[in-house]
Parts: sequence; structure tokens; C-alpha cells
Amino acid sequence: MKTIPIEELNINRGTYNALKEAGISTANQLHKLNDKKLLAIHEIGPVRRKIIKNAIAETRGALIDLPPIDW
Repeated sequence: MKTIPIEELNINRGTYNALKEAGISTANQLHKLNDKKLLAIHEIGPVRRKIIKNAIAETRGALIDLPPIDW
């Protein structure tokens, strides 16, 4: 399975910083979070959640081995 760093995702600086603060450094880690866990991250609200979901959807082809997203 390919590991994609969050630096390669199509997300803005604020979203990136919030994810880094939470210790998330790869798209694979993001993929494992459900909506509730994602929204529990400080500075992640509905708008940033949508940015993250769109970025993950764009990378699905590279993350072929991953199961369906649980959100």
C-alpha cells in the first residue's frame, strides 16, 4: 500500500496545520478516521472536514488497498 504524506493532499494551510498538530502525517491515517474522530480534532469543523474528504477522494486511486471510508 502506498503511503501519501498530507503535504501532497489538496488542502489549505490551516487544515494542514490542524492535522499536523493532531499528529496526523499521512492520508492513510486520515482514511482510518470516521467523521466523529475527524471533527474531534481541534480546529477541524464542517468546512475543513469537507476539504479533507475531498482530498481523500482525490487520492483513492493511489490508496487502492484501503477499505471503504466510514463516513
